[in-house]
Amino acid sequence: MTPDDESKPVTEAEMRPHMIRGSIWMVAMRWTIKGIGIVSTIILARLLVPEDFGIVAMAMLVVGIIELFNLVGTDLALIRHKNATRAHFDSAWTLGVIQSLILGTCVLLAAPLGEAFFDEPRAVPVIQVLSLRVYAQGFENIGTVLFLKELNFAKEFWFRVARKVGEFAVTLTLAVTIQNYWALVAGIVGGQILFIVLSYVLHPYRPRLCFTKIPELWSFSMWTLVYWIGHYGSLRMDEIIVGRISNSQAMGHYYVGSDVATTPTAEMIAPLGRALFPSYSRLQDSPKQLYDAYLNVLSAVTLICFATGTGLALVAHDLVVVFLGEKWVESIPIMFWIAFAAAVFVYSNTAMTVLLAAGFARRAAVQIWLRNGVLLAALIYAGMRGDLTEIAAMRLWMTLLFVPLFFYSLRVVIPIKVRDVLDVTWRPAIAAAAMAGVLHLIPDDIFGDLIALRLFVDVAAGSAVYAVTVLGLWYAAGQPPGSERAAMRAVRGRLKMA
Repeated sequence: MTPDDESKPVTEAEMRPHMIRGSIWMVAMRWTIKGIGIVSTIILARLLVPEDFGIVAMAMLVVGIIELFNLVGTDLALIRHKNATRAHFDSAWTLGVIQSLILGTCVLLAAPLGEAFFDEPRAVPVIQVLSLRVYAQGFENIGTVLFLKELNFAKEFWFRVARKVGEFAVTLTLAVTIQNYWALVAGIVGGQILFIVLSYVLHPYRPRLCFTKIPELWSFSMWTLVYWIGHYGSLRMDEIIVGRISNSQAMGHYYVGSDVATTPTAEMIAPLGRALFPSYSRLQDSPKQLYDAYLNVLSAVTLICFATGTGLALVAHDLVVVFLGEKWVESIPIMFWIAFAAAVFVYSNTAMTVLLAAGFARRAAVQIWLRNGVLLAALIYAGMRGDLTEIAAMRLWMTLLFVPLFFYSLRVVIPIKVRDVLDVTWRPAIAAAAMAGVLHLIPDDIFGDLIALRLFVDVAAGSAVYAVTVLGLWYAAGQPPGSERAAMRAVRGRLKMA
């Protein structure tokens, strides 16, 4: 397929194999990447101190805020466009180059803000070096968008994983030799450069300067940009406030605690959005088929979110002690609250993927910014009390508050009802409560000082209770359509093959 080929109309039944296969590839990609990241974090947490992570986290907040203006969504516009031509792709690449050159300069000039806002002078040179990543971003080969547009998820997998392997190698090598925060910085910049090189090695498309389609792309991308800025704020607003009211050590605890708490849920579900966006886009003119596809996805997402969010919160203490070490125990209460908040956010944010794919970027942007306004006020109030745990807890309560609004917004695209959402939610919710009850009954001192063994038993017992409860409730409900039925069919198919 080339940028000038036309997309043919498809049905939900025709798209289902692509959605399943794409979701598997994207989940595998994100877990491979995050698996490398987890190993890296565990090793780096032993080699470096919380202060090192805090300095880089502060710098990345400054860089990240400016980088948001690179997220104009031209890749999404190209995927949604049914008749995208070479001019569209070249214009998207040209726009990306211009933006990166402007934003890289903005990061360089904004470096002193790191010291002014966070009262941390060491953040200034870190921000200056990280500007190199921003300068480079726009030069990525725009042809790689065709991996998703053509539903070629295998190439997307290898493209992203190769970058993470290179970044890991650079970071780990320098962490062993210099043992300070500059190892983290070098890994970030080196990973971006490798990413650009790979984009030209793995795809034959060669972009060139073109300005003719920029206005057309911008008409969709403007609201997509507003949405992604709001999305970033939803994820990082609490860290910005923590960085403002505390020192680099406290920031390091909050950053690492939040990162570990969100990893299982976000890295299992986030790739689904990347895989499902092109599939949803092809169904945007068929509300009933889009409705069926979305409910199947929501069912799977709910099963995963409720399990990972609850499970991680319950084993936070032992997880930190075993994998990160005693010097990270201050991150434990933060992990507890953020694990629940991440699960709820990902669960409700499935609605935003549908809105974006169906062309309702403006509605998605308004919704996320409405939530952010309330969230900011609540987090500022919690921050005035100076307790990092209260900030993490407030993030959960505000996320819960907006769940109904997110699902209600879908009615402009698909005929979804409250009962539809409850039908795929109540079984995982009860199963999560059962898991929490069983783990609460297991004595903390059952294995003495063998914390790793206790962690293993808790994970195994919690997983078993959750799975058995979900399946039991599913059978009791008459085996309705959903992820449970798909999972049982897959298991029976495997058994027949064996």
